Amino acid sequence: MPSVFAVAVLFAAPVLAGPVDVVNSADVDIVSLALTAPGADWQPRTVDARLLRKGELTKLDADGDGCRRDLRAVFADRRMLILRDVDVCDAAPLDPGFYHPRMHGRRGD
Repeated sequence: MPSVFAVAVLFAAPVLAGPVDVVNSADVDIVSLALTAPGADWQPRTVDARLLRKGELTKLDADGDGCRRDLRAVFADRRMLILRDVDVCDAAPLDPGFYHPRMHGRRGD
């Protein structure tokens, strides 16, 4: 009796990150945000200069394939934070304000 074998070939399409939610939980406003591929140079086109106050949420475009990006946030007090190799496909908003020294009762210089 002949055997019938079914072969399924799955082609994996590249994962494309959509808009990324970014929220600010710090008491200090964020004055610019940027997303780029991990380890890539920061391009002027990646900077979003809109103000992000405490508790506000915005969306950034994550151009390109894959889910990993570097995020740069510049705060009104001139502190800059870079979060490297974050998963922008995760459903949770990115919160650079969480890492600001004024969070959690800490005071920076």
